Order: sequence, then structure tokens, then C-alpha cells
Amino acid sequence: MSSRFRKPNVETDDHAQKKFAVHMDPVSLVFYAVVCGLLSLFAPNLGGRVPRLAVGAVVGVLAATTLPFLNGMMGY
Repeated sequence: MSSRFRKPNVETDDHAQKKFAVHMDPVSLVFYAVVCGLLSLFAPNLGGRVPRLAVGAVVGVLAATTLPFLNGMMGY
């Protein structure tokens, strides 16, 4: 029987959904929202696409490396 016509296996399908679910805690969401918001304030002043891309990459790396330390300081 083709997999297109198979009866869905609820247990397997639920496991697959949980396996690929992405959970972001509120601290991460707020932190990255603030970082992106501040970056967007200065983006037009940074020049063309390449400088904005470079600055965005650097800020993203700094934000990603800073967040675990902030979470540790807050006790998360």
C-alpha cells in the first residue's frame, strides 16, 4: 500500500511533531527582539548591503554568545 494512503500512526506522528518542535523561552525571545530592534535603528546609517550584512552577522554572533551568560546570571 502506498504511504499516501496509509492510516496515520498517531503515536509516531506525535513523536515526530515533538521531535521537530522549536521551543524558545521568553528570555531568549525578548533578548533577540531587543538586539534586532537596536540593530534596526542603526541599519540605515551603516551604508550598503555588505556592511549591513557584516554588522548583522557580528551582532548575531555576539548576541548568541552573550545570551547563555545572561541566562546563567538570571538563574535559568
